[in-house]
Amino acid sequence: MDELNKLRRENKKLKKILKDLGYIYIDDNFKLNKEQRLNVFIDYFKGRNDVYASKYFSKKNNRYEYSFVCKNKFLKRVCLITENKKCSINCQYYQPAPLDKNTYLAHLTQENNAIGIYPILEDNTCYFLAIDFDGDLWFENLLSVYRSAKKYSISSIMERSQSGNGGHLWIFFESAIESYKARKLGFFLLNEAMKVNKNLSYSSFDRMFPNQDTLPIGEFGNLIVLPLQYDAINNTNTLFIDENGMVIKRKNYSLADSQFAYLASIRKMDIVDVDKIIQISNEAILSYGISETMDAKINKEIKVIENTMLKIYRLDLNAITLNIIKKLATVWNPEYFKLQKMHRPIYYKETPAVLSEFEVSDEYIYIPRGLKEKMIKTFNQRLIIHEYTNIGNEIDVSFKGELFDYQNKAVQELTKHNIGILESPTGSGKTVMALSIIAKYKISTLIVLPSKELLKQWKCQIDNFLEYPKTKLKK
Repeated sequence: MDELNKLRRENKKLKKILKDLGYIYIDDNFKLNKEQRLNVFIDYFKGRNDVYASKYFSKKNNRYEYSFVCKNKFLKRVCLITENKKCSINCQYYQPAPLDKNTYLAHLTQENNAIGIYPILEDNTCYFLAIDFDGDLWFENLLSVYRSAKKYSISSIMERSQSGNGGHLWIFFESAIESYKARKLGFFLLNEAMKVNKNLSYSSFDRMFPNQDTLPIGEFGNLIVLPLQYDAINNTNTLFIDENGMVIKRKNYSLADSQFAYLASIRKMDIVDVDKIIQISNEAILSYGISETMDAKINKEIKVIENTMLKIYRLDLNAITLNIIKKLATVWNPEYFKLQKMHRPIYYKETPAVLSEFEVSDEYIYIPRGLKEKMIKTFNQRLIIHEYTNIGNEIDVSFKGELFDYQNKAVQELTKHNIGILESPTGSGKTVMALSIIAKYKISTLIVLPSKELLKQWKCQIDNFLEYPKTKLKK
């Protein structure tokens, strides 16, 4: 009996140590009352408390959507919406409704009262990182990032989204940290997951909350809808799931008890742990260099067909090889960082953080032909390239103009390479330089133009600078 009491005292002491470290030990007797559930939920899902978004049905789009709450919304003679105008926080009648305990409670317990919160606080910090996944492979991709987090001892939680066709990965912080640090953590985990998951795309980099490092001027940033919605629980959506994709439900526990107990057990990250991980720079995340460790894991043979693009057979490639190829065709988007620097709103479908210039089909991955030299430099003897390019037909043409020194220098540099881009200011004579190159090679040339006006200009310049047989052409 003394031994049993001793073990109980020791067990109690160990539970307290775990609790102090941020862990909650859940045993068969662990249950939360309604007030405790609410407090746990509020403690984990913290964003701005001076504004929030509510669910409403859009007749225009015939679906449920979310918009920030204004006390004057739909009020006649005051609200812009009643005059068929766009709602704006810059409206003189905008009156925010603060996010309070009752609003959280309504989200959890009342029909059609789901809410969304704005993660970025006014000082550009946040309390959590969330990554959104959708598409046919949403769970596979979500799970791979969840396991990457687990590998680095990061406690995270997976949630099936409201539609049931997507999910969120949530990581919580002990105190508010700078949004850019949260996003760097997300970049790191996605990059790590891509090393083992062939199908994970760089588009996931643009589905993180917070969605940018700093708040846009006069805006709240993107909102995210909270889990455990009363409406969706009946469909087992907006609930937390395990590594098998099953809803968390403990034996002899109600669904609600299981979900809230699981949430309460998730350890929040300390800022020190975050800083340790984000020491890897942005450049390193998109770097495609091969370390000695990686070299042994890369495929020994990479089959490439060169035509209008580099067509690479991907079914035999492992995740590491495929990830390097994707990185070769991916760059940070300068427009994204320009908008962020100016504190402008960023919508990822219009201005993604990364530009991925590759396409994936069932059997192949396609990358720009201009990356051939980088592919050779990166993979060396592993590449087996079959070239199916067309050198064109010989044409009778000569250049009858004279280039300026700077134009001549550019043309000489360009003709040293089989492929390249000429970037030059307006009025510097790019068309004339191009015509001189056509005349040099005397090869049939395809000219692609974005407008009829430019087409007219090119035709005029061809007549001015090229000598060629004047034959009647088909329309």
